[in-house]
Amino acid sequence: MRAGDEGVPRGCSPLALDLANTWDPYLDDPELLPDLVSLQRFLKTHGIGEPAGKDSLRRCRAVRERLRDILGAPTPGDLVARLNVLLGEVAEGTAIVRRRNGRWALVPGQPVRASLERRLAALAASELTDLVTAVGPERIHQCQAAPCIEIFVDRSRSGRRVYCSRRCANRVNASRHRRRRGR
Repeated sequence: MRAGDEGVPRGCSPLALDLANTWDPYLDDPELLPDLVSLQRFLKTHGIGEPAGKDSLRRCRAVRERLRDILGAPTPGDLVARLNVLLGEVAEGTAIVRRRNGRWALVPGQPVRASLERRLAALAASELTDLVTAVGPERIHQCQAAPCIEIFVDRSRSGRRVYCSRRCANRVNASRHRRRRGR
């Protein structure tokens, strides 16, 4: 879900969605992780207090693209298959740990000396696994209001939401109205 839309600020949704949505084509500069300072702020927002190294920004952006590929899968089955590949790469054993929200979860284990981006990928994969098992992969969508590419969770009763926010829905509806009126 887009930060600031629908009343959910960035940092309150799963890490995987927030990281995937750090590219926003609506902005003049769509890159929301332009430097190490912004990456550090993002990590801190998600409870990762470790300092980022000079190659971390490039590698964390690569994790973002990997997550966008997973979340943008054409079918729920493809999303799960792609997520399982990532889990297989980053999971080195699992452990039950207490999350920031106080709930317990099964997460991929990581060696103490694992790189920041590997731990970021493991945490994102773990949280995305929790999300997929909680709401189902069919409820995770990419906004259909081009050029928007935001990833969101469809929490509507019918499960048929196609836009990430009211802003995108209004923009598409206004465009359709103008086209009909112009005929």
